[in-house]
Amino acid sequence: MRYAQINKDGFVISDSHLSGEVTADDMVPLEEDFDLSNKRYVDGQWEDYVPEPAEPEPDAQDVVQAQMLLNQADIIAKQQEQDVVLAEMLLQQSVKQQEQDEVLAAILLNQMGGGEADV
Repeated sequence: MRYAQINKDGFVISDSHLSGEVTADDMVPLEEDFDLSNKRYVDGQWEDYVPEPAEPEPDAQDVVQAQMLLNQADIIAKQQEQDVVLAEMLLQQSVKQQEQDEVLAAILLNQMGGGEADV
């Protein structure tokens, strides 16, 4: 005997040729010449349906390209982190240089007789 095993939505998940009778909610008896193509079982009746197109599987080149893009994004993110650290270091260096310049200016003013300078 021929049976179609269906899932909870009525879609066929297997076409079985069994040696005996089967009684199960998910097993529907079939005529030997019945075409299961694009059919689903709903409320005790077979109905036609149009299957949704399957998403194409990415080929090897797509996978490699995706990996390269992810690697590039990771490199850019790390570079941005390094840029932030470098900017902070340069800012600190600039502040220290300005402080040193102010101290030197005060010393020069004192040496030139410019009087008291605030340091």
